[in-house]
Amino acid sequence: MEYKNNDDIIAIDAVTGFVKCVSAHMQVLFPSVYGTRKMTRWEDPKEGTIEAVGYDAVRMSIYPDTVLVRAVLEGRIAEEKAFVAIIREAVRKLGCERDLDHL
Repeated sequence: MEYKNNDDIIAIDAVTGFVKCVSAHMQVLFPSVYGTRKMTRWEDPKEGTIEAVGYDAVRMSIYPDTVLVRAVLEGRIAEEKAFVAIIREAVRKLGCERDLDHL
């Protein structure tokens, strides 16, 4: 996937194992994993849901109720919500947060 913003071009390669992101000024690599977990009333009175991407999702896997999802399997998008979260994280890590609404 290639996306051109006002400053430069970024390239994102989101595959089964790792997401590779490259721009003119930075390179980022993180696991292509999306995780969700429900907070318990002991952790947060609101009992919301936590979502994490990449290394944060891997760290979250220490909790037994965490659900980890691979967004891409065999070259195809397996879970759209997870894929969008991974792409948004890649764009954020490259410093292009202001352009997220255009994706």
